[in-house]
Amino acid sequence: MIRPMMRVNTAVALTIALASLAACDQLPGKPALRVAPPTLDTAAGFAGFYSENCAGCHGADGTQGPARPMRDAVYLAAVPDDAMFNMLRNGIEGTRMPGFGGNRITAVDDAALTAFVKGMRTAWGNASATAPTNIAWAHQPGKADAEHGRELFDARCVSCHPRTQPVGSSATVSGSVTDPFYLRLVSDQHLRTSIVFGRNDLNSAPANMPSAAGPFQDGNGQRVDGALSSSDVDDLVAYLSGLRSSPLYAPPTSAAQSKDETK
Repeated sequence: MIRPMMRVNTAVALTIALASLAACDQLPGKPALRVAPPTLDTAAGFAGFYSENCAGCHGADGTQGPARPMRDAVYLAAVPDDAMFNMLRNGIEGTRMPGFGGNRITAVDDAALTAFVKGMRTAWGNASATAPTNIAWAHQPGKADAEHGRELFDARCVSCHPRTQPVGSSATVSGSVTDPFYLRLVSDQHLRTSIVFGRNDLNSAPANMPSAAGPFQDGNGQRVDGALSSSDVDDLVAYLSGLRSSPLYAPPTSAAQSKDETK
Protein backbone atom coordinates (compact mmCIF):
# COMPACT_ATOMS: atom_id res chain seq x y z
CA MET A 1 0.00 0.00 0.00
CA ILE A 2 2.89 2.33 0.66
CA ARG A 3 4.54 1.93 -2.72
CA PRO A 4 1.49 2.95 -4.82
CA MET A 5 1.07 6.03 -2.64
CA MET A 6 4.72 6.95 -3.15
CA ARG A 7 4.27 6.60 -6.89
CA VAL A 8 1.30 8.97 -6.79
CA ASN A 9 3.20 11.50 -4.74
CA THR A 10 6.16 11.27 -7.07
CA ALA A 11 3.94 11.79 -10.11
CA VAL A 12 2.26 14.80 -8.51
CA ALA A 13 5.63 16.32 -7.58
CA LEU A 14 6.92 15.80 -11.10
CA THR A 15 3.79 17.42 -12.57
CA ILE A 16 4.16 20.41 -10.27
CA ALA A 17 7.83 20.74 -11.15
CA LEU A 18 7.10 20.68 -14.89
CA ALA A 19 4.32 23.22 -14.45
CA SER A 20 6.69 25.49 -12.55
CA LEU A 21 9.28 25.26 -15.29
CA ALA A 22 6.64 26.13 -17.89
CA ALA A 23 5.57 29.13 -15.83
CA CYS A 24 9.16 30.33 -15.52
CA ASP A 25 9.48 30.14 -19.28
CA GLN A 26 6.69 32.74 -19.53
CA LEU A 27 7.99 35.17 -16.92
CA PRO A 28 8.18 38.83 -18.09
CA GLY A 29 11.60 40.14 -19.04
CA LYS A 30 12.88 36.97 -20.58
CA PRO A 31 14.77 37.86 -23.79
CA ALA A 32 13.33 36.57 -27.03
CA LEU A 33 15.08 33.85 -28.91
CA ARG A 34 17.93 35.28 -30.94
CA VAL A 35 17.15 35.51 -34.61
CA ALA A 36 20.08 35.53 -37.02
CA PRO A 37 20.37 38.88 -38.83
CA PRO A 38 19.69 38.87 -42.57
CA THR A 39 22.76 38.22 -44.68
CA LEU A 40 24.22 41.07 -46.73
CA ASP A 41 23.23 39.49 -50.04
CA THR A 42 19.55 40.08 -49.21
CA ALA A 43 17.77 43.41 -49.63
CA ALA A 44 17.20 43.69 -45.84
CA GLY A 45 20.79 42.83 -44.93
CA PHE A 46 22.18 45.18 -47.56
CA ALA A 47 19.96 48.03 -46.33
CA GLY A 48 21.26 47.77 -42.78
CA PHE A 49 24.94 47.84 -43.75
CA TYR A 50 24.35 50.60 -46.30
CA SER A 51 22.47 52.79 -43.80
CA GLU A 52 25.28 52.51 -41.26
CA ASN A 53 28.28 52.87 -43.55
CA CYS A 54 27.33 54.44 -46.89
CA ALA A 55 24.26 56.68 -46.64
CA GLY A 56 26.18 59.70 -45.35
CA CYS A 57 27.93 60.13 -48.71
CA HIS A 58 25.73 58.29 -51.21
CA GLY A 59 22.34 59.40 -49.87
CA ALA A 60 19.82 57.80 -47.52
CA ASP A 61 18.20 55.78 -50.30
CA GLY A 62 21.16 55.75 -52.68
CA THR A 63 20.32 59.13 -54.22
CA GLN A 64 20.91 62.85 -53.68
CA GLY A 65 24.10 62.46 -51.67
CA PRO A 66 27.32 64.38 -52.27
CA ALA A 67 28.92 61.27 -53.76
CA ARG A 68 27.92 59.07 -56.68
CA PRO A 69 24.26 57.92 -56.50
CA MET A 70 24.37 54.15 -56.20
CA ARG A 71 20.68 53.63 -56.82
CA ASP A 72 21.30 53.67 -60.55
CA ALA A 73 20.57 50.41 -62.36
CA VAL A 74 22.45 51.49 -65.48
CA TYR A 75 25.61 52.25 -63.51
CA LEU A 76 25.34 49.02 -61.53
CA ALA A 77 24.92 47.04 -64.76
CA ALA A 78 28.05 48.60 -66.26
CA VAL A 79 30.47 48.12 -63.36
CA PRO A 80 31.55 44.47 -62.94
CA ASP A 81 31.45 42.72 -59.57
CA ASP A 82 35.22 42.57 -59.14
CA ALA A 83 35.62 46.33 -59.69
CA MET A 84 32.78 47.13 -57.29
CA PHE A 85 34.26 44.77 -54.70
CA ASN A 86 37.71 46.35 -55.06
CA MET A 87 36.35 49.88 -54.49
CA LEU A 88 34.38 48.67 -51.48
CA ARG A 89 37.24 46.69 -49.97
CA ASN A 90 40.16 49.05 -50.61
CA GLY A 91 38.53 52.45 -51.03
CA ILE A 92 39.54 54.94 -53.73
CA GLU A 93 42.88 56.62 -53.28
CA GLY A 94 42.85 60.40 -53.28
CA THR A 95 39.14 60.65 -52.43
CA ARG A 96 36.92 60.50 -49.37
CA MET A 97 35.85 56.95 -50.23
CA PRO A 98 37.20 54.65 -47.49
CA GLY A 99 37.87 50.95 -47.71
CA PHE A 100 35.93 48.55 -45.51
CA GLY A 101 38.10 45.45 -45.85
CA GLY A 102 41.74 44.47 -45.89
CA ASN A 103 43.90 44.71 -42.77
CA ARG A 104 41.91 47.39 -40.97
CA ILE A 105 41.03 46.77 -37.32
CA THR A 106 37.33 46.97 -38.09
CA ALA A 107 37.63 45.26 -41.48
CA VAL A 108 34.68 43.43 -42.97
CA ASP A 109 35.67 40.06 -44.40
CA ASP A 110 35.75 39.52 -48.14
CA ALA A 111 32.81 37.12 -48.14
CA ALA A 112 30.57 39.71 -46.49
CA LEU A 113 31.65 42.44 -48.90
CA THR A 114 30.97 40.14 -51.85
CA ALA A 115 27.52 39.48 -50.39
CA PHE A 116 26.98 43.25 -50.00
CA VAL A 117 27.65 43.82 -53.71
CA LYS A 118 25.14 41.10 -54.52
CA GLY A 119 22.64 42.63 -52.11
CA MET A 120 23.01 46.05 -53.72
CA ARG A 121 22.31 44.58 -57.13
CA THR A 122 19.30 42.75 -55.69
CA ALA A 123 17.93 45.94 -54.14
CA TRP A 124 18.73 48.50 -56.85
CA GLY A 125 19.84 46.64 -59.95
CA ASN A 126 17.89 45.75 -63.06
CA ALA A 127 18.96 42.92 -65.32
CA SER A 128 17.49 44.69 -68.36
CA ALA A 129 19.35 47.98 -67.76
CA THR A 130 21.68 48.99 -70.60
CA ALA A 131 24.37 51.65 -70.80
CA PRO A 132 23.45 54.93 -72.54
CA THR A 133 26.49 54.60 -74.82
CA ASN A 134 29.21 52.06 -75.55
CA ILE A 135 31.81 54.21 -73.76
CA ALA A 136 33.85 52.27 -71.21
CA TRP A 137 33.04 53.17 -67.62
CA ALA A 138 36.61 52.84 -66.29
CA HIS A 139 39.06 55.75 -66.49
CA GLN A 140 42.36 54.94 -68.17
CA PRO A 141 45.07 57.60 -67.79
CA GLY A 142 46.58 58.56 -71.10
CA LYS A 143 46.91 61.30 -73.66
CA ALA A 144 43.93 63.61 -73.93
CA ASP A 145 43.27 67.09 -75.34
CA ALA A 146 42.44 69.34 -72.39
CA GLU A 147 41.89 72.36 -74.66
CA HIS A 148 39.30 70.44 -76.64
CA GLY A 149 37.78 69.47 -73.30
CA ARG A 150 37.44 73.15 -72.43
CA GLU A 151 35.68 73.79 -75.73
CA LEU A 152 33.29 70.92 -75.07
CA PHE A 153 32.63 72.23 -71.56
CA ASP A 154 31.77 75.66 -72.92
CA ALA A 155 29.51 74.16 -75.59
CA ARG A 156 27.66 71.54 -73.52
CA CYS A 157 28.22 71.98 -69.79
CA VAL A 158 28.70 75.59 -68.73
CA SER A 159 24.99 76.41 -68.92
CA CYS A 160 24.32 74.22 -65.86
CA HIS A 161 27.82 74.36 -64.37
CA PRO A 162 29.03 77.99 -64.62
CA ARG A 163 32.60 78.61 -63.59
CA THR A 164 31.42 81.25 -61.13
CA GLN A 165 28.10 82.20 -59.58
CA PRO A 166 28.04 86.01 -59.64
CA VAL A 167 26.95 87.72 -56.43
CA GLY A 168 23.35 88.84 -56.81
CA SER A 169 22.56 86.37 -59.57
CA SER A 170 19.21 84.59 -59.28
CA ALA A 171 20.05 81.91 -61.84
CA THR A 172 19.36 78.34 -60.77
CA VAL A 173 22.34 76.16 -61.59
CA SER A 174 23.64 72.75 -60.63
CA GLY A 175 26.84 74.10 -59.15
CA SER A 176 30.41 74.58 -60.30
CA VAL A 177 32.45 71.52 -61.19
CA THR A 178 35.49 73.66 -62.02
CA ASP A 179 35.97 74.70 -58.40
CA PRO A 180 39.38 73.40 -57.25
CA PHE A 181 37.95 72.69 -53.77
CA TYR A 182 35.51 70.27 -55.37
CA LEU A 183 38.03 68.80 -57.78
CA ARG A 184 40.47 67.98 -54.98
CA LEU A 185 37.80 65.87 -53.32
CA VAL A 186 36.98 63.72 -56.33
CA SER A 187 38.96 61.38 -58.56
CA ASP A 188 39.25 61.33 -62.33
CA GLN A 189 37.16 58.16 -62.19
CA HIS A 190 34.39 60.06 -60.42
CA LEU A 191 34.47 62.76 -63.11
CA ARG A 192 34.33 60.16 -65.86
CA THR A 193 31.51 58.26 -64.20
CA SER A 194 29.46 61.45 -63.85
CA ILE A 195 29.99 62.35 -67.52
CA VAL A 196 29.30 58.87 -68.88
CA PHE A 197 26.23 58.06 -66.76
CA GLY A 198 24.97 61.48 -65.73
CA ARG A 199 22.82 61.82 -62.63
CA ASN A 200 19.12 61.05 -62.60
CA ASP A 201 18.59 61.99 -58.95
CA LEU A 202 19.13 65.74 -58.88
CA ASN A 203 15.63 66.96 -59.74
CA SER A 204 17.18 70.31 -60.55
CA ALA A 205 16.25 72.90 -63.14
CA PRO A 206 16.12 72.54 -66.02
CA ALA A 207 16.60 68.76 -65.74
CA ASN A 208 18.77 66.02 -64.34
CA MET A 209 22.36 65.85 -65.51
CA PRO A 210 22.38 64.02 -68.86
CA SER A 211 24.58 61.06 -69.64
CA ALA A 212 27.13 61.08 -72.44
CA ALA A 213 24.24 60.33 -74.79
CA GLY A 214 22.86 63.85 -74.26
CA PRO A 215 21.01 66.03 -75.00
CA PHE A 216 22.93 68.98 -73.56
CA GLN A 217 22.54 72.75 -73.36
CA ASP A 218 24.83 75.40 -74.79
CA GLY A 219 25.86 78.56 -72.99
CA ASN A 220 22.58 80.22 -73.97
CA GLY A 221 20.44 77.39 -72.65
CA GLN A 222 19.63 76.02 -76.10
CA ARG A 223 19.34 72.26 -76.66
CA VAL A 224 22.37 70.56 -78.17
CA ASP A 225 21.84 67.06 -79.58
CA GLY A 226 24.51 64.50 -80.26
CA ALA A 227 26.33 62.08 -78.00
CA LEU A 228 29.85 62.49 -76.66
CA SER A 229 32.48 60.12 -77.98
CA SER A 230 34.92 58.20 -75.84
CA SER A 231 37.69 60.68 -76.71
CA ASP A 232 35.35 63.57 -75.85
CA VAL A 233 34.92 62.12 -72.36
CA ASP A 234 38.69 61.70 -72.02
CA ASP A 235 39.19 65.35 -73.04
CA LEU A 236 36.57 66.65 -70.60
CA VAL A 237 38.16 64.71 -67.74
CA ALA A 238 41.60 66.04 -68.73
CA TYR A 239 40.31 69.63 -68.72
CA LEU A 240 38.60 69.32 -65.35
CA SER A 241 41.43 67.42 -63.65
CA GLY A 242 43.87 70.05 -64.86
CA LEU A 243 41.99 72.65 -62.81
CA ARG A 244 42.82 70.97 -59.50
CA SER A 245 45.99 73.06 -59.22
CA SER A 246 44.08 76.33 -59.68
CA PRO A 247 44.11 78.87 -56.81
CA LEU A 248 41.69 77.80 -54.11
CA TYR A 249 40.05 81.20 -53.74
CA ALA A 250 39.05 84.00 -56.07
CA PRO A 251 37.17 87.13 -54.92
CA PRO A 252 33.45 86.96 -55.79
CA THR A 253 32.31 89.13 -58.66
CA SER A 254 29.17 91.19 -58.87
CA ALA A 255 26.61 90.50 -61.56
CA ALA A 256 27.58 93.78 -63.27
CA GLN A 257 31.28 92.87 -63.31
CA SER A 258 30.48 89.47 -64.72
CA LYS A 259 28.58 91.04 -67.61
CA ASP A 260 31.47 93.41 -68.33
CA GLU A 261 33.97 90.56 -68.38
CA THR A 262 31.97 88.65 -70.96
CA LYS A 263 31.78 91.57 -73.42
